[in-house]
Amino acid sequence: MIAAIATAFIFLLLQVFVQHKPKPVANYDKLIALNEWKYKSLEIFSLIPLFFFIGSIAYIFYLLGNDIQGFITKSDNSDYSIFPEPNFWLMIGMFFGFGLIITPMEVLYRMVLREEYPAYIEYTNRKHGYNGLKVLRPLCIILVVAGVILSFLGLNWSVKMRDNTITFNDFFQLQPQTYKAEDVLAIHHFSQIKNKEGVLEQRPHYKVLFSDGREWNTDKNMIGGSYETYTAMVKHLSIKSGNKISYQNLETL
Repeated sequence: MIAAIATAFIFLLLQVFVQHKPKPVANYDKLIALNEWKYKSLEIFSLIPLFFFIGSIAYIFYLLGNDIQGFITKSDNSDYSIFPEPNFWLMIGMFFGFGLIITPMEVLYRMVLREEYPAYIEYTNRKHGYNGLKVLRPLCIILVVAGVILSFLGLNWSVKMRDNTITFNDFFQLQPQTYKAEDVLAIHHFSQIKNKEGVLEQRPHYKVLFSDGREWNTDKNMIGGSYETYTAMVKHLSIKSGNKISYQNLETL
């Protein structure tokens, strides 16, 4: 119900702030009289190539992101390291998929409609009451820019351990933070957590406390990484720092 009201409100705003002013198009009335059924059908069936192009573009950028990430991973000489999982690049691909959709769809429309293309665009604008391209182009630019920024941040995102140091390249920080083993104050392991609703969950994880107040909680580490990898890293850090792992059953959120 709320979603339906919000959608209706958005379309109302579009008709107010991006209101379409009818433009003269050669033979417009004649073309609409002859081909309105075709234009209506095109609006419906265009969803098929729309999702095809979005999926294809997203998959291309997904592969590209993984290939670049793979090159960075292979050139890394850390003892242990964690990088973004493949699903992260699928999300980035979706940003580019939606952001770059206008060009292939416009080419397709022009190929199908040819000289009727201006009439079709005018038809859809008048039908909906706002200029669709004026709405879509800024949104697509924002999505592409967001995709570029997130890609840059993602390629910098990692946790690396080498000898007696651990380096955090946080997602929203351009400067990495490096800690030595002697900066570790305590290491805890929890088998379960009690969430805010009081429900117990089996979620084994580690929590490492550093001297500057930083807390590395492997359960809240959005970068990903397997429990086995975290176990190996924490045990290595425990040996280097001389801090024994404190095993506890329950952590309360």
